[in-house]
Amino acid sequence: MHEDKSPIHATPKKYSDKTIKSEVNVEEVVRNAKHKKTPIFSKTNNHQLIKNAIEKVCLPGEVNRKQREEALTELHKLPKKNLIVLFKDAVGTRQDFKALYSLNEEEETAELVYGPKDAYAVLDNTMVKGFYRYNSGAREFRNMPGNKSLSIAVDAVSLKPQLARRKHKLF
Repeated sequence: MHEDKSPIHATPKKYSDKTIKSEVNVEEVVRNAKHKKTPIFSKTNNHQLIKNAIEKVCLPGEVNRKQREEALTELHKLPKKNLIVLFKDAVGTRQDFKALYSLNEEEETAELVYGPKDAYAVLDNTMVKGFYRYNSGAREFRNMPGNKSLSIAVDAVSLKPQLARRKHKLF
């Protein structure tokens, strides 16, 4: 038998009549992971989750129909990046929809996709007071008290009170 130089060498496992040989070179996996800019583990985009949140929680009912349809149209035009909902309320208690942002993971910022004329073009961590995660089973946004940055784990945000107090202009 020849000598293997890989750090981990598993013996072949037998499943029914087929033999499967598994080898993992841990050093190569770690070296390749360090050179990639994307994380090793990443969740899929949250388009469907945000779509459901807009339909069921943020802009439900006939009264919000026009705004909901406009927001969903913009959502469908976007590349498959993570999205973040901005709430009108500074403390996030009412969780009323104000704007929709696209997450830029590398810079930890969010860029405006859909919203009123007075919405900020870009959000960053210094502007945000509350971070929220959408629970599709309970159909509600839940506060993430330990989170301090815009990331793929965040589905919605509320601004600091001094930044949220801007006159609202129609879309």
